[in-house]
Amino acid sequence: MMLKGTTSPSDSQLWQALHQGDELAFTTLFRRYYEELLNYGLRLVSEEDLVADCVQEAFADVWYYRASLNPQVQSIRFYMMRIVRRKLFKQTSRRDVQLNVVPAEGERSVEQRLVESEALHQRHTALQRSIDDLPSRQREALYLRYYDQMSFEEISDLMGVSVQSVRNFLHKALVRLRKHPSLLRSLAIGMSGFVFCFLPF
Repeated sequence: MMLKGTTSPSDSQLWQALHQGDELAFTTLFRRYYEELLNYGLRLVSEEDLVADCVQEAFADVWYYRASLNPQVQSIRFYMMRIVRRKLFKQTSRRDVQLNVVPAEGERSVEQRLVESEALHQRHTALQRSIDDLPSRQREALYLRYYDQMSFEEISDLMGVSVQSVRNFLHKALVRLRKHPSLLRSLAIGMSGFVFCFLPF
């Protein structure tokens, strides 16, 4: 085994070993990225069983086709996200997705979170409706840019569109959300106060 004696191999080392058929490298990569890929998939599609199947299929494909994989992959995380995304969109090609925004877990008690003011409730409802109304690609670009903090180039590769198209998606989304300054401020600081979830209509 190439990884024998290596306590914490890098992604590059694991990928090289996987390319040569190292089962330990494959298992390590699976454990390292499975949960993250599952969470990513659940932001695109809310059906956990479907997402889990697609993530497992993605890893199965990587193992099955390991000999023909590019041994110089720059980012395994990004590479696997692209595979999972393609599989999910193939499975849901005739369905649309809806973006939900829910408050992130903070330091407030359960009781405090449950007892929200009517004004806050109305504001969240308005923000929810505005984001729900965004076209699916604008919603996805918004999530990838401001929640996952991907670069324009990474979003371009992941979505299979040009960098200019990504910029256009984001610009149009922000223009449509301009009536809600509180949301735009949250986006500007990396969505620190919200968690994005994709749910089917």
